[in-house]
Amino acid sequence: MRGALEVAVVRVGPSMNGQDIANTWWAYATLGREPGAAALAALAVAVVRVAPGMNEQAVASTILAHAALALMLGTAAQAAMEAAVVRLGPSMNAQDVANTVLAHATLGLMPGVAARAAMEAAMVRVGPSMDAQHISNTLWGLLTSAATRSVPLPACYPSQCRSACGLDVGSLQDLRLCNLFHASLIHTELGSGYVRDPVAFPP
Repeated sequence: MRGALEVAVVRVGPSMNGQDIANTWWAYATLGREPGAAALAALAVAVVRVAPGMNEQAVASTILAHAALALMLGTAAQAAMEAAVVRLGPSMNAQDVANTVLAHATLGLMPGVAARAAMEAAMVRVGPSMDAQHISNTLWGLLTSAATRSVPLPACYPSQCRSACGLDVGSLQDLRLCNLFHASLIHTELGSGYVRDPVAFPP
């Protein structure tokens, strides 16, 4: 069965649209299985081809699926996804923003200046609508990238922390609570050299 599906991915890859690509990547991530060599090559080419027309959810899901599989994007696909983030940042919702930040941190990717600016503007815009999951994932992503790739924390970082202090942490799933706790540990380790304003995490 898996072999037949891999053959099908190779066959239809050239005609897949952005949502098809995102759904296929997410299916592999859900199964916890990396595509075979031929399917991986077909999907990588397809990502580059369809990225200019992908919507916000498709871009975020594609990057997040790679992160879930611990599978680095190829150079061309990474550039295509980064250009898509710049293009779509102004219309991303809170889930898209949180997933994109989380995925970049998980993969150890350092976005370029334009992509970081687009994501920061998006975080400021969607901040008031972020729920506990979004905030914990975003904080973990920002701090992990700062600690592992020296990605500068955005100017909106203190406001993200203040939002975290208003959370009912008892409502968080264990994984999200772990993310928030891990973020607080990284914050403490980074110290004032990275953090522009005094901020705190929930007790």
